[in-house]
Amino acid sequence: MLSHAILLAAEAAFCGGTLLALFHQRRRFGLGPLYLVLGTLQFAQFVLAVSIRVQLAPGFWVSPATAVLFPLTVMVVLLTYVEDDAEATRSLAYGIVICNLTLYAVTTMTGQHLRYPGHDVVLGLTPEAVQQPGRIIAASSMATVADLIGAIVLFEALSRYIRSSLFLRLWTTAVLVMVLDSVIFTTLAFAPGRAYWTILSSGLVAKIAGATFYAALTAWYVRTFEQPQTAAGGAAGRGDVFAWLTYRQRYEEARTLMARDALTGLYNRGYFEEMAPRQLAHADRARHQMSLVLVDIDRLKVANDQFGHEAGDDLVRAVAREIAQMVRTSDAACRYGGDEFVVILTNADAAAARIFAERLVHNVQAHTVAAEPRAPWAPASISVGLATYPADGTTLRDLLRAADGRLYDSKRRGGGRVTSAS
Repeated sequence: MLSHAILLAAEAAFCGGTLLALFHQRRRFGLGPLYLVLGTLQFAQFVLAVSIRVQLAPGFWVSPATAVLFPLTVMVVLLTYVEDDAEATRSLAYGIVICNLTLYAVTTMTGQHLRYPGHDVVLGLTPEAVQQPGRIIAASSMATVADLIGAIVLFEALSRYIRSSLFLRLWTTAVLVMVLDSVIFTTLAFAPGRAYWTILSSGLVAKIAGATFYAALTAWYVRTFEQPQTAAGGAAGRGDVFAWLTYRQRYEEARTLMARDALTGLYNRGYFEEMAPRQLAHADRARHQMSLVLVDIDRLKVANDQFGHEAGDDLVRAVAREIAQMVRTSDAACRYGGDEFVVILTNADAAAARIFAERLVHNVQAHTVAAEPRAPWAPASISVGLATYPADGTTLRDLLRAADGRLYDSKRRGGGRVTSAS
């Protein structure tokens, strides 16, 4: 019995680790490999559910499909929702439902071959081994739809009350979904039979155990590896043939060019106004901190008046270069106005944002002094204001207002400095 428990744990670790690895590489390979493997596991879940049960305790039997594969499907949907967006989650959820319905249809039709003479049974299969009764198919389909919708609804509802622990939110959501699934499926498929309570209790315990393992694994993965991503990381490598042939890739490249500021090459204000709410929503779902860095070039008007607008443009480009060199691929640097920039620092608290801003102030001054030939306006100087979610506000408007007020406090004190909440 212990050997069965150890083997189930190894199966969960392998399946969970494989899907997390594919999810982590989604920006390199796309979501296709993840979807294919998840679809394969749906078939394995179907086969194992009707073919294998193991005994973990006297009178307590579970299927690997129940304990390992079903909770994993729900957790992948939740992970996609937390780390990507609703569109990707909807695509995945629809795909799982369609995959299961197609699987039921294909096995039902091919299983009919076993009912007629002139077939050869290689593995000793019976029609019952590949064909589920209509009642069970209907129960499974209804439960799957309820599970996937319920997972997102419950996670959103619980996020309002459980704000400090991603694991606790994932685990509570998964457990409630396991209860929902067990009640719907077992009631529709087996009630009011004598084995109803045995099937319900054993299935529920196995699913909760699997959900607990995957919730811990997923929370660890998000904390350790996952960073919110934006288009700032650039397009796929041009040596990748799919980047040349895929219309979507061409569309994204064109869209990225439209979102760029012509003078600096940074993203423009329109991109910021589109991306910032998404990152704020992501920070809210994942309970990450997020910071805005608002930058203003000191004395740009003086440079324009004394040395001409071409020199002023050079000053704007010089500051933009320093910003671009410092941001991570998960951040977004945008030109907000004529002499203002804004940087979205994903998963960055106030302390990390201040370190970034102070390095930026230093680099702008030092590098513009050292540049050859030296510009007539050198050294450049910038003023910075910081705001961090959720300490300084929970809406984009609040964060911008806080950062803007601190930016002008920096300018009133002579510029070339950073002002934050502290």
